[in-house]
Amino acid sequence: MDPWLIWALLLFVVGLLIVAIEVIVPSGGLLGVAAFICLLGSVGCAYQLSGWSAAVLACVEVVCVPVVIALTFKVLPRTSFGKQLILSPPSESSDSSAGRAAGGAAKPTVSPFDDLLGKEGRAVAPLRPSGTAEFGGRRVSVITNGELIEPGSRVRVVLVEGNRVVVESVQQS
Repeated sequence: MDPWLIWALLLFVVGLLIVAIEVIVPSGGLLGVAAFICLLGSVGCAYQLSGWSAAVLACVEVVCVPVVIALTFKVLPRTSFGKQLILSPPSESSDSSAGRAAGGAAKPTVSPFDDLLGKEGRAVAPLRPSGTAEFGGRRVSVITNGELIEPGSRVRVVLVEGNRVVVESVQQS
């Protein structure tokens, strides 16, 4: 067997392996450049045999590289290594903004601040319109509906949306 053929096939296989690794490892394009050099070298070695063999190998490379990339993306998530590498999609029960952006209605979830709705507390810092309020010893980041509230003023929670707690000033009588 001709040594140029052996080198051409060896560089071709190594180039395809590096292309597959490039999909997995973030290298800033260094592995892509290495794969390109290997694949170009395999065409060069095939050219030493004949121009036709170099042309055929170049055509095979043009087809095989995208196929290797596609197969790597398709097979990788099914492997145990890929399952550790790739995040799983959000579950149906989670409240995500992506669901709202897609036009679907977000399912209500329990907020850690739901128990504050209707409770009264005092502003710890000036609310201009956001700041900190205290409710029964629990400090919470809050926001007003545009009004400025001085520290020490009484406030009441009027709305809780996720982590957003809206308060209003309580008029003392």
